This record gives sequence, structure tokens and C-alpha cells, in this order.
Amino acid sequence: MRIFFLFPCCITRQAESIYVFIKNRSRIPQWMLIGCILSCLVIICLNFDLILRDVGLVCSPHSVVQYVQEKCQSLEKTELADHPSVLKSPSAAPLNLCHQLCSGSADFASRIQCHGPQLAKASVFTLSLDGFHNENNSSLSSHPVQVVVKSSASNSFEEINHDQEHNHWSEASLGERLPHETDLRRQVEDHVTSFLGIHGSDGAVQALLQQVSSLHNSGLLNSKQSRQDLWSLISDQEFLMSLLMEKLKLFPKVLGTCGEFYGVEYVDTLSESFLISPLMPRNERLLKAIQLVQFVEKLDTVWQQPLHLCDVKMTHFGWTPEGAVRFVDVDTVMLESALVDRLQYLPECELDDDCSFFDCSAKCDSHAGKCLLTRTNTNLQVVCSRIFLGIVSPGVQLYGLLQFMDESEAMEDLLKEATHLCTTNPGMTTDTLLRVLRQAYTTQFL
Repeated sequence: MRIFFLFPCCITRQAESIYVFIKNRSRIPQWMLIGCILSCLVIICLNFDLILRDVGLVCSPHSVVQYVQEKCQSLEKTELADHPSVLKSPSAAPLNLCHQLCSGSADFASRIQCHGPQLAKASVFTLSLDGFHNENNSSLSSHPVQVVVKSSASNSFEEINHDQEHNHWSEASLGERLPHETDLRRQVEDHVTSFLGIHGSDGAVQALLQQVSSLHNSGLLNSKQSRQDLWSLISDQEFLMSLLMEKLKLFPKVLGTCGEFYGVEYVDTLSESFLISPLMPRNERLLKAIQLVQFVEKLDTVWQQPLHLCDVKMTHFGWTPEGAVRFVDVDTVMLESALVDRLQYLPECELDDDCSFFDCSAKCDSHAGKCLLTRTNTNLQVVCSRIFLGIVSPGVQLYGLLQFMDESEAMEDLLKEATHLCTTNPGMTTDTLLRVLRQAYTTQFL
């Protein structure tokens, strides 16, 4: 289908309105009016990309390099040399992220691939690792060739200091005591408990607290910057959920940190297609659809409470080299309790949309002006509508994974019926959809 981009038309229409307005109210020559309008349009077009970059809507390797250099300058030499990772996955291979980011390599900019804007992150980019090559050797088994680097969401030390008055995140030289190991562990544990609803008895929390204790006792938390970085990282939802839920294999693995940056494993994501149907072979699309439904199935039972995917897009689902599914936008994954809290503490609502958080929908009790504390759609419904059937909105169509499957008439009707029922019926189970998808997948071998 077509994608309609109306921005130039809007500019033209506004310019025409301005021209008519000025023409009717002044005696300025027409050629001068036209010249002024055209000059303004040229200036806007020439600076449009720069404006977008300045407000964070467009990423460029140059802006990434500049941002990373500023952050690297704030790190102490001891942190760069001896502190390559503040917190990391226990099972991840050692990755000196500080060396990759702060060594001043001449080809650093050429090894960066920008990502689209993410509201909760100051910077997100894929980095090809210096010193690792895409060859068939043993080093690839323990080190990825690429990592996705993200800056943690909490970057304001003033806000941290204001919210955590009892953390004593102050320089030892200023006379204020550093937190004792027991105090620090308790503060981290309290934060994790309130943030994710995970109690200190959980094995993942104990592993995290052990890392904090080790850093404390080794003296690596003896500067204001190092303590700021630690708190910034554990205040970042994506970092914390990825670290604590690593064994669930739902999200990309945390490989290491450097200051406020952390690196996660690179995964190949689905591509969004505007103009043509997905170029994947039929059997590959069906296999990925089966894997996605199996991934969604785990979300209700794999953790202490259900997990909700609240921003579902093609590019948010990725596959590891081993073929395992990972969801990459962890900032928009919500625990059941967190979603209920959000609905409960919204001040008021008039429409159902006021209660929705991206793709997680809820209803508004218009009489009481409060959101009902239950999600009205499911993870499976959203995946069926936005991934399998695609997205249709005024002027834009994104093709879905299960569109134009070139099936037999009977199989095509069965797939259409199943996916339509999946999008409209919250009570549809993953078992039903998996049965249809597997039937379609096995027909290729008959």
C-alpha cells in the first residue's frame, strides 16, 4: 500500500495562507513576499535534520560520539582501568565496555549504528566491538561481535540525592560518612522490592546484593561518580529487569557496564515493511509466529506475577543466534502489580484512552472518573493485531507477519479466522492459535 507523508503539503498550505494574509493587508510587492516565503522554506528544509537531532528525534554517530566523550571525561582513570563493569550478568563473558567506549579509537564513529529515539534513554546505539571480527573462531563463542549500548534512564544526580536523602551519596572528603555495606545492601534491596516487587529472599536479588557488597568492600564505590552510576543503573527499569530476570531468557542479556552506560547482547529484530509484504519465506514466517506465541504464553506463568508487553512493534522482537526470542523494549514491560498501581494512581479519566499505557488498554469509569484496575486486552491480542495482521492507520499501513501467506484456500481461511478471533476475543488461548499455526507449518512438508 501507500504511505502518505503530508508534511510538505502542510508547509505549503501554511505558506499560502501567510501570503494571502500579508497580500491583503500591505503594499509589499508580490515578488518580495514570494521571496521571503521561499527563503523561509529553504532555511527550514536545510535545518530540519539539525533541529530533529537537537531535540533527540534523530540520532547520528557524531551526536553519539559527542555524548559518550562527555560521559567518559567524567569517569575517573581508576574506574576506566580497574572498573570495567559495575554490575553485570553472572553468566556473561567479561566485557570491558569502558575500553570500547572511552579508549579514543579513531574508528569509533564508524562502528556505531544509531537506533530510533527511546523516551526513557538519552542514547541507544549498536556498537561493533573493537578487536573482534566476524570470523569462524573460538572467540565468538564467548564475545558477541556487536553489543547494544544504552544509557541508563536516571541521569540526574540531584534528583537521586533529593529522593534518597539517607543514602549518603556524598564525597568522603566532605566529612559525611559513606554508607556501611549493610546500609547499602538494605537500600538496594528496598529499592528492588518497591520497584519490581521482588523480595530479598529471591536468588537473583541475593546475587545482585553480593555484587554490590563486593564493589563496596573493594573500594570501587568511594567516589561520588561511582555511587551516582550505581544508583542510576539500578534505577533503570530495563537494566534491573534484564539483570534480575536473566534466567527466564525473556530479554537481551546484560554484558557489562561503564558509568551510566550498559551493554546488552545484540539480537536480530523483525523489520517493519511499509510498501511490500515481508520478504521472509512462508515457512520462516510461520515458524517465527509459532515462537512468538510460545513467548507470549510464558509471560503469564514464568514469573511471580504476569508480565505485560505495553509497546508491541515488529522491531521490539528479536532472535538470538541460537533462535531464541527476546523482547528488546524492556522499559515498557510492566508487572501486573505495577500496571494496577499505575491505573489506581491516575488522578482522573474521562475516556478509556486516558487509562491506556501504549498497547495496554483499560476502561474508564466515566461516572467515578477513575480507571478500572484491570487490563481489557491481552498480550496475545496485541501481538496478533500488530505483528501478525499489521498496523493500519490513516495514510500508513505496516504489513503483518502472516499477511499474504500464499496458502491453499482452506488453510488461508483457517489462518484468517484464527488471527481475527485472536485480535477480537480476549479469552482466546495460545493453545488454539498454536494448533492452527503448526497445522499450517506442517502442510509444507506434505
